[in-house]
Amino acid sequence: MFLYVIKLESDKYLLHCSNIYKNEKAKIILECELQYNYLKKYKPIDILESTTIHQNSEIDFYVKKFMHYYGIDNVRGGCYIEENMNNNTKNQIIKEFEITLEEYEIQNNEIHNILMEYKDIDNWSLNGIQEEVSKIKTIKQKYNYEKSMLHKLKYGNTNIEINRTFLPDLQWINIQISKIASNIEIDDKIKKTYMEIVNKMKVLYKIFINYTDIDDTYNPKIHLYQPSTILDNVFYHNKNINNWENEYSKIAKLMNYYEYIYYCVINRIDEYTFDVKTYPSNIENICKYRERYLQKYINKFIHDHDGINLDI
Repeated sequence: MFLYVIKLESDKYLLHCSNIYKNEKAKIILECELQYNYLKKYKPIDILESTTIHQNSEIDFYVKKFMHYYGIDNVRGGCYIEENMNNNTKNQIIKEFEITLEEYEIQNNEIHNILMEYKDIDNWSLNGIQEEVSKIKTIKQKYNYEKSMLHKLKYGNTNIEINRTFLPDLQWINIQISKIASNIEIDDKIKKTYMEIVNKMKVLYKIFINYTDIDDTYNPKIHLYQPSTILDNVFYHNKNINNWENEYSKIAKLMNYYEYIYYCVINRIDEYTFDVKTYPSNIENICKYRERYLQKYINKFIHDHDGINLDI
């Protein structure tokens, strides 16, 4: 059987399996047009190349190879012939593309380093091996805790990230308030941005009270849980404001405190970022391989002495 790579309109490609020889191009194209709905939308232009295949699995292998080069959305063939690929299938292909030979080499080197480090393990006592396992578990737990705290400080329980754009966001709100006070109308786009920043402010405050141990001295707390209780007066009800000086005073107090809690949180983020970066990038694999390797020797030790398998 032959596998043909066919160029289609709109820079699309089809990989088609056929027993027709490549010198009969018109027959191959006709075969494709009759077989695939995909070609109703993307007309064939030319046959670019061909190869001989001997196993069914080779078809999808070549399809994915061309997807990797031209893009998943631009190549069809084999099991992947539907124009609209579902997200699960696409994500699985992307995951396969992420696996590289370099990664395998890194993993192999990690294991080699472990074997060298534990080259005298046959002379270790059971207690010595178990103590080593305990050390690895402690390192892993510390790493997992620090990584978890870093994520919580950045996102809380949302997908809104707290980063260094927060201060410009506060400045943006202050600028808009000055415009509104000068009777400049604001449009829906500005109101939408305002609501996005308010949501970010609420996330920041929840992170501050949940994941730092710093005293919260601001009152009333409702202004921090719901900053819109103050800011909405300006962005939505400014026609009712009679005393702008009083309004400015309340807003300045709120903004100054949000700037304070921002620095409290961002400093913690920086601390945990530094802590997490002190570990090797492959620390999870290192701990996993070490634990498995040491477990083999614990099982062997127990088996040699009383036949009991003790999993850790």
